[in-house]
Amino acid sequence: MRPADLNRRWFLAGLAALGAGGAVSGLVGRAAFAADAAASDRFVTIGAAVTETVWALGAGDRIVAVDTTSQSPAEVMKLPKVGYMRTLAAEGLIATGATRVIADDGAGPASTLDQVRAAGIDVRMIHSATRIDEVEAAIMAVGKAVGLEGPAAELGRAVTAELASLAAAAETRAHHPSVMCVIGVGNSGLMAAGRDTAAAAVIRLAGGRNAFDEVADYAPVSAEAAAAAAPEVLVMPEHAIARMGGREAILSLPQLRLTPAALAGRLLAIDGRALAGLGPSTARIAAGFAAGLDRAGV
Repeated sequence: MRPADLNRRWFLAGLAALGAGGAVSGLVGRAAFAADAAASDRFVTIGAAVTETVWALGAGDRIVAVDTTSQSPAEVMKLPKVGYMRTLAAEGLIATGATRVIADDGAGPASTLDQVRAAGIDVRMIHSATRIDEVEAAIMAVGKAVGLEGPAAELGRAVTAELASLAAAAETRAHHPSVMCVIGVGNSGLMAAGRDTAAAAVIRLAGGRNAFDEVADYAPVSAEAAAAAAPEVLVMPEHAIARMGGREAILSLPQLRLTPAALAGRLLAIDGRALAGLGPSTARIAAGFAAGLDRAGV
């Protein structure tokens, strides 16, 4: 396994506890003809963005189980869980009675998905969008998987337009603060989001600059690396802040305490769904993060 793949795996593991804007909500009603597809189709959806997209297309009633990163919309929380997307078990997936598994391409292990295919279940892998120009293709891929290409094309255009509008607004900020997105792994270990990640895209959409853009994918954070990056703002998923002991505990971590962000007490929470792949809820979450930057005075 390449180091970058391993790092991504570590980062995604930090999102395991995680559980769509105005234009998107309007599409749900217009996509209500999901019943046109075969009523016998039963889906397991793996990955927060995949699950949200299936639901936004009006096919949520055919989802029989989800992974633990899928926590939106609220109805998803009532569905059976098949485990964390990176550590799936074939037996659990097969036992759902699903006819199709629709999964983020970070899901696995590959051997599990091979066993699911061997059991006669269709498996569709969806490339996780980490750039605005990938979102429409990801939504179209989900639409094809559920037999709703028409609504998916409309949804893809709407989501892309929302993201493009937010990106344009971000460019007008007088100051683009340096932001480091971190997540805890293991015993006090930290990983930071580098370039070509969903986290980096969300930071840009909010009007910030990714402090760790010199590295690809996700990388461990040392005190030296954090000092060199000199972030003005730290951001972590909401659940991770609580799990690691709260704001003060994080700001006093050896890796972070000497950064400008920690010294100024600037630690913002973000909905972790936005960091696992861009999708229907990304614009709303990024807009909320932009408001958080404003409140932080940066």
